[in-house]
Amino acid sequence: MSLEKYLGTLIRNLPNVNDMEFKVAFGLHSNTFLQKLVAESTIKKGVRIKRDDFYKGILFMDYYLMLEGDKICDNLILVSKALRKVEKEQENEEEDDEGLSYFDLKAIMLEAGMYSQQMNVNYKNKFDEFKTVYEKSRKADMKNAKEADLYYEAVGKMISDVVSKKRKEFLLGAESRRDLEALVFTDCILEGFNLTDETVESMLYNKKFLDASLYSLDKLRKTVTLDQLKQYMTALAKAGVENE
Repeated sequence: MSLEKYLGTLIRNLPNVNDMEFKVAFGLHSNTFLQKLVAESTIKKGVRIKRDDFYKGILFMDYYLMLEGDKICDNLILVSKALRKVEKEQENEEEDDEGLSYFDLKAIMLEAGMYSQQMNVNYKNKFDEFKTVYEKSRKADMKNAKEADLYYEAVGKMISDVVSKKRKEFLLGAESRRDLEALVFTDCILEGFNLTDETVESMLYNKKFLDASLYSLDKLRKTVTLDQLKQYMTALAKAGVENE
């Protein structure tokens, strides 16, 4: 079975986590992707993500909120408003509304790293608590699952496309929504900050997706600095004006 067919079969046999429909911005495949994988509460937080990073970004966000709670969204909205204000000033626009700017994945990860520094959670001590929440996501019975048709194979390809080539093989070990998110989350951090770690790769190989995600988040919060975050957000605001 191809990777896309496996992922499509997995998605087909998972329950919806929301029943929202996005008729304007997204097509049918995108709707299914979001309905199967992203909580309605995450979508309604209103954090804007740039188109090129949207699918990776929304999966990263949904998983991060499970680990650290949703307070980070308040931070992101405040920063988004501040960025938009800078963009308007540089464009000499009148401030007729607050507006929100769009984040790319790197900006979201930097903010997540800083927020996790502030939270200073001992992930080892809270592992059992995380595991309880993680395992509420039902596993698909892949042995007796209804195979993906071409429609679900296309959704499966959407998932495959957000994982780096070096870690696509680990997707074949995913059996639940949280498995998929944990793998995407881990891959985003490792690729986004050019981190290499045999321990994480071993965890993924052994299907310990939760362990790998917590290990990677710990590396992220030890990597990110406040100056790095400020510099990136400044560059993001400038890029936003140039791309208008």
